[in-house]
Amino acid sequence: MNEPEAQALLRRGIAAAKAGRTEQAREILLQAVEIDERNVQTWLWLSAVVNDPTDKFTCLQNVLELDPDNKHAQLGLARLKQQVNSPLQQPSSIFPETDPRRPAAGLDTPEPAEATKFAKPPPIEKHVSPAAALLEENLAAPSQPQPVPPPDATQQTSPDQGPDRPKHRQEYASMASALIQGTATARGTLAPTSQPPAPDSSLPAEQAPAQQAGDSFCPFCQQPLPAMATRCDHCRLPLILDCPACNARVDVEMTACAQCGQSMGNYRHKSVYFARLAMAYYEYKQYRKAVAIWQVVEMLKPDYPHLQLRLAEALAGAGRPKQAIATLWKVLTEDPGQEAASLTLGGILEKLGRGEEAINVYQEALAVWPNSAKLHFTLGWVLTQQKQINQGLDHIRKATHFDPEHGMAWYRLGQLYEIIGSKKQAAEVYRRAAQLLPQDKLIQKKAEQQAGVLDPELPLPLATGWFEFLRQLAGPILLCFVVALLDSGMRPWWIPGTGWLALLLGLLGAFLWTSGASLPRNPVICFLAGTQGLVSVGARTSAAIIGGVFWLLGTVIILYPIGQSVPEVPEWILKLSLF
Repeated sequence: MNEPEAQALLRRGIAAAKAGRTEQAREILLQAVEIDERNVQTWLWLSAVVNDPTDKFTCLQNVLELDPDNKHAQLGLARLKQQVNSPLQQPSSIFPETDPRRPAAGLDTPEPAEATKFAKPPPIEKHVSPAAALLEENLAAPSQPQPVPPPDATQQTSPDQGPDRPKHRQEYASMASALIQGTATARGTLAPTSQPPAPDSSLPAEQAPAQQAGDSFCPFCQQPLPAMATRCDHCRLPLILDCPACNARVDVEMTACAQCGQSMGNYRHKSVYFARLAMAYYEYKQYRKAVAIWQVVEMLKPDYPHLQLRLAEALAGAGRPKQAIATLWKVLTEDPGQEAASLTLGGILEKLGRGEEAINVYQEALAVWPNSAKLHFTLGWVLTQQKQINQGLDHIRKATHFDPEHGMAWYRLGQLYEIIGSKKQAAEVYRRAAQLLPQDKLIQKKAEQQAGVLDPELPLPLATGWFEFLRQLAGPILLCFVVALLDSGMRPWWIPGTGWLALLLGLLGAFLWTSGASLPRNPVICFLAGTQGLVSVGARTSAAIIGGVFWLLGTVIILYPIGQSVPEVPEWILKLSLF
């Protein structure tokens, strides 16, 4: 006997029954019966999902043979007796039509809709099938179940034989495979049902809810429940939830959705379990469900971290802005200037067209968090929307200062530079934004395109070739050399050693300046740093600044030679000037 497998099937069958998937539950529970025929809980649940009264009677009678004091089975048998005596009851068996064990047609009665037309239904001739007659006979006889003898450990018996097997179950279990086949045949398909993951076995067994045979208990408060309850009347917690991904009905005891495999979590963690579900609903834009579950979390643990903030976000998404604003003001009253709450409240106020109120909220939060890049960025953009361009530009600059990797801040800064007419700066900032924004986003493509429009880059052959590199390098080098010639009286042989060293320093400065300012992928840089050249804006800026400093330093050394006096002006220059 594979008891773990039988228990897993029982859990799946119960979950399917509670979720309203009766046929699936019946098939699963029949499989569980084949594996473990002495499980009272399996027979009880099977009696709830079979349709034919004869099948229900067999299930309940087996329960009483295993547990003579079971109240559920006694009550079920009493109800069955009333149904059999009712002239309007017409059984519907789950046996296939070709199965010889299928009960024959029962009472030939009119449809219930027609029967309600008569105050007193006319007498009907009763045609009782052999199966229905057996049912009435058993229901009429007083039920005195005998205790089940324990199995003999020394005697090996097959699953279908043995003195410990209830007599009704002996017939019923032998038909289990036929019943499964018959049910599938009636539907016209044998498509397998989806299999949910096995229950989480990592938790100790003692943490599982203690259940007695024939009882149904709330997994949260352990109070007795009706078999098909979807919410506990004692602790008010839901027992059936919708999957955030596919909206299939899932029992709280299932760790994952049987339809799509979405993780549902461990219900034993209570507040954490519901909080994670609420966040999943919010991610899937099911805001109303998120609100309902956050309210469950509030009932379980009112001080759950960021509870009111998350609830307000869900309320705003569900189209209830007034309640969301009231909740956020409550949060800010208890914790003035909280960054996340201020950002959320300001965003809601903006959508409602209350821009001035949103600006006040952001400014109050900045008084508490002056270095918050998010607050500076959001406030700057709202000010821009209010036609306060200069103030908005200042705040967005601060956002890029406090968070240099904030791609959207760089993009907005480029837009503002473009508005005020600084096209060169706008192009540089757009290129920085294009490097930081996700490569697969449309806004990143827009940043690259706008940078190319404002400051077109050289074609790739020119940007990586020697001709353009030497052309741009020649200007600063020639200027530095002319200064050295003038300093030596146009006599190159008079240039001292320090002058030649200064020329080399100027050459290095010109190379770094050209590489950082205009040709980051010149042949020398590609040879030293790879084919990508100087990719980051920071590397290009640093190279350009260092190059400019080196070039100026070389020029100064040439004009004021170390250890020498300043040379006299040549006579021919004086004569030329006298002309």
